[in-house]
Amino acid sequence: MPPAESAHSSLLAKSWSSTEKTKKTHPKWRTSLLLLVALAATVLFINTGFLVWAIATKPTQDGTGTLYQAPCAEARKVNIGIHLLINILSSLLLGGSNYCMQCLSAPSRVEVDAAHAQGGYLDIGVPSLHNITSSVFSFKKKACWWTLALSSFPLHLWSVVALADILIPR
Repeated sequence: MPPAESAHSSLLAKSWSSTEKTKKTHPKWRTSLLLLVALAATVLFINTGFLVWAIATKPTQDGTGTLYQAPCAEARKVNIGIHLLINILSSLLLGGSNYCMQCLSAPSRVEVDAAHAQGGYLDIGVPSLHNITSSVFSFKKKACWWTLALSSFPLHLWSVVALADILIPR
């Protein structure tokens, strides 16, 4: 083997082993999941803090409270800002939930091998309900996926409905 090829092969081997070490100790998808969990916790703290503040500082009359009162032009600007924030936060949560569901429905090498050993198959590269209902997926993985599936879209719709309720005066 010529020296240039040997050096190139050695460089590739080093590159491959360092990449593999990085992936094993710090996979990108896990980092993304941790960031999305932090985002969800942040949204929860923002919503809870706002709720506590509203209950503690704003009086209610017949179960309805007024959070902000100002001339129409000023109230309209504040209203748009609040709606924009709620839409951004709920869209980020829905997108994060979608990403987590895709990660949960992606089979590992062990799961693919187990499915093949049972004479079955798993879908790779696409979000798959077939994978989630497969017997080779763990109960924990299935429970997390179904929790996200059954809660994410209704929560997003709830935030949109809450916005509509704010926008339409009675």
